[in-house]
Amino acid sequence: MLLASLHRRDIHRVLDRIKERGSISMSSRTFTDIRAMLSWAVERGYLDNNPAARMKETPTVKPRERYLSEEEIALLWPALPKFKKPVELALKLALVTGQRIGEICGMTENELDLAKGIWTIPAERSKNNQSHTVPLSDMAQRLIAEARTGGRLLKCTPDRIAHVIAYHMESLPVKGWRAHDLRRTVCTHLAKLGFSPMVIGSVVNHRQVTKAGVTLGTYVQYDYAREKHQALDAWADRLSAIITGTESKIISLHGAAAG
Repeated sequence: MLLASLHRRDIHRVLDRIKERGSISMSSRTFTDIRAMLSWAVERGYLDNNPAARMKETPTVKPRERYLSEEEIALLWPALPKFKKPVELALKLALVTGQRIGEICGMTENELDLAKGIWTIPAERSKNNQSHTVPLSDMAQRLIAEARTGGRLLKCTPDRIAHVIAYHMESLPVKGWRAHDLRRTVCTHLAKLGFSPMVIGSVVNHRQVTKAGVTLGTYVQYDYAREKHQALDAWADRLSAIITGTESKIISLHGAAAG
């Protein structure tokens, strides 16, 4: 699009797509960047007027609290195959690993060490620009094996997944959820299993938890790899029990919940 033809409706279209996938803060930051860029263009004479100048700031929206209960998970999991395979597997991996849907969609073969059961998300693909190691449960490895075709494993994008979910929502047994809510679901159920906020933060790469303050940010350099492995294995066992309607085996949390 030519800069001179840019209209505020075009900006709204971009921001709306970001908000539809649940990234309210990203929408706000994007709007701020666009408006600053266009102000610069006016100052330098590339534009006569800034189309974003009269647009209101993206309103602060209360963070979503939606997560899936065990009953909802039991209903939704068997319904996911109605989506095309890449979307189905991406959503299942989000629910098994607790990682961001964009990071899952971008997963590549060279990020995986299946012999060690590890997926390493490089810094350039991580939202907080920090490399993140994800222990892979047996359930996660089975889903990855199903997706492996070489190169990028899952031929889908977060925007595509958001569109597919919205399109099929009325026919799904569980309503009112988004892909990012699956990440919140994992965090919530890990807490119910007894894992500490520190361990949960380490699982989902939330550095505002794991590196908050001088003590954690500077003096604590432990990576919680063992506890992350325990947490995701325990969740996979519980998830399997939820899906099959059986009781999961009891996992010892000795040392894991203490964080």
